[in-house]
Amino acid sequence: MATKPSLYWRLGEASGTKAVDLSGNGHDGTYKNGPTLGAGGGIYTSPDTAVQFAAASGHRVDSAYNPFIVGTARTFAGWALQTKNATNLRMIGGNGTNAVYLRIEDANNKVDWRANTSVGADVSWSAAWPAAGVWVFFAIVFDDPNDTAELFINGASWGKKTTTDTFGASPGNFQASQVSVPWNGSLDEIMVWERALSAGEIMGIAKAGIPGLGGLPYKHPYSI
Repeated sequence: MATKPSLYWRLGEASGTKAVDLSGNGHDGTYKNGPTLGAGGGIYTSPDTAVQFAAASGHRVDSAYNPFIVGTARTFAGWALQTKNATNLRMIGGNGTNAVYLRIEDANNKVDWRANTSVGADVSWSAAWPAAGVWVFFAIVFDDPNDTAELFINGASWGKKTTTDTFGASPGNFQASQVSVPWNGSLDEIMVWERALSAGEIMGIAKAGIPGLGGLPYKHPYSI
């Protein structure tokens, strides 16, 4: 099955300020405030590198792409390594007044999803993040029409939950990390789909990159 993401940042650049979008849709990102390029990557068997972000620096990747459309289903995914347990670490989101985020909320590794910071409340999965210092494959499927969000960690679902918000009128554009509450650690292989991926598709991507799940060698997400 071809997953065909609408945005795919490998984050493997060795220099420069452009995060190239390999989806073919032209959603290139821009590295802001000097995150460290060429860091060790998150994909088992792949030599591709990742990007390291520092929490105090405003490191992030900006774009001109807005996938946060009211009444749609979306999937956001990637690999992340948390340097140490900390609070309010945002992996991905939108930078508008009706901001969107996926974050680790606290030192106990609770993961939160929020589709609109102006209404509703966080949807949370307690102790979902495995640990600091290890690479983790994450995916969040937000189904706005059906008011649900489902978190996947290393391919496994942590449950589908009812949401009380919807994408707002001003969600901003897609970012990896965020300026006021940046990620503290490394990010790799950030992807967006303009649909809800199935559990099988998400597990297939996880298997391609995690030792022990059977994905040898690594396969590009288009062909998984």
